[in-house]
Amino acid sequence: MMETLQDTLSAMEDNVSLRLNKIEQRLDSLEKVFSDPGVNCGPFPQTGNLQTIDHEALAFLSDDPMEVFEPVPSTPPAPTTPQTPALQPSTLEDDIVGEDVIRSLVTPSKSKGVRDVLEKEKERHRCALKLLPFFFFGRAEQQQH
Repeated sequence: MMETLQDTLSAMEDNVSLRLNKIEQRLDSLEKVFSDPGVNCGPFPQTGNLQTIDHEALAFLSDDPMEVFEPVPSTPPAPTTPQTPALQPSTLEDDIVGEDVIRSLVTPSKSKGVRDVLEKEKERHRCALKLLPFFFFGRAEQQQH
C-alpha cells in the first residue's frame, strides 16, 4: 500500500516538475521578447500606403451601387440593454423525466437524489444547477484516484 502511494506521489512530482520546466521555458522566451523587441518582429513598412478595401470590387461583389453604403455616424448610438426574458417555471407534462432515463444516466444510489431534485425544483436553471453534482462529481472523484 505504501509503495503504491510512493509511486503515485513520485509520478505526480515528475509531472509537476515537467510542467514547471515548460512554464519556465515560456517565461524565458517572453523575457527575451520584451528585452529585445526586434527579435521576433519583422520590419514595419514605412510606406504610409496601407492596403484598404477596394470599394469598386466590393460594389461589384455585392451587386449594389456605392451609394448604398452609408457613412459611419460621428456619434455612436446610445447603448441599449437587452431585455432578459423572464424564466418560466417548468410545468409541461413533457418535462417529466422517466425513471428509466434517470437510471440510464446515474448510478442507482444517486437515482433517488435526482428524482428528489426534479420533484422539488420547478425552475429549469436552478434544477440544472442542483443536478450537476449527481452527474460530474463521481467522474472527477474517479479521475483523482
